[in-house]
Amino acid sequence: MRSPSAGTSMISNIMAGFITALLAIAGSVCAASFIFSGELAIYLPTGIGLALITSIIILGMLAFRGSFYGTIGAAAIIPAVMMGVMVQSIFKDIESSTSIFQAINTGLPTILMAILVTSIATGIFYYLMGRYKLGSLVRFIPYPVMGGFLGGVGWLMVAGSINVMRRIPIGIEHSFTYLFNMPTLVHVAPGVLFAVCLLLDRKSTR
Repeated sequence: MRSPSAGTSMISNIMAGFITALLAIAGSVCAASFIFSGELAIYLPTGIGLALITSIIILGMLAFRGSFYGTIGAAAIIPAVMMGVMVQSIFKDIESSTSIFQAINTGLPTILMAILVTSIATGIFYYLMGRYKLGSLVRFIPYPVMGGFLGGVGWLMVAGSINVMRRIPIGIEHSFTYLFNMPTLVHVAPGVLFAVCLLLDRKSTR
């Protein structure tokens, strides 16, 4: 006869797996929305599929080959923000040499190849850094460079979040009156409120 603790443990594992799946799906949708936004929103279903497949592969590798039991992972948001900038730049270059309709029809293979090459190069770089224990080299990066990079990533995340919630591209050249007008606030306020609730919940559970 199965003990009550075993049944409780199974229920806890099922609930943990269910929550992990929800977080992976939400993260995949967010990552794809950051990359395929604006004029590239027509490719969003393809991007969501790629992000979900990526999350499945990452979770499977961590479950069967991970060095620490219970580790979870999914598509990351910050690399998706950086890829979104790269993808938008590539699409604008294609659009400048062709029409917008041709760019939409022919841009996806170029974008997918750029994402593939970038992902493979990043994986090789991280492997070499870990293999030869080169992580200490980070301390030689000047603080102004690190601060500027983090500040730029922060702005890209804010602009990308507004783009996802408001469905309009936000550039750094726009004024604060453009960013904080009433239509934008109506769409962005629920996301900000949800982020504040998560922050408060995180602090209360420490």
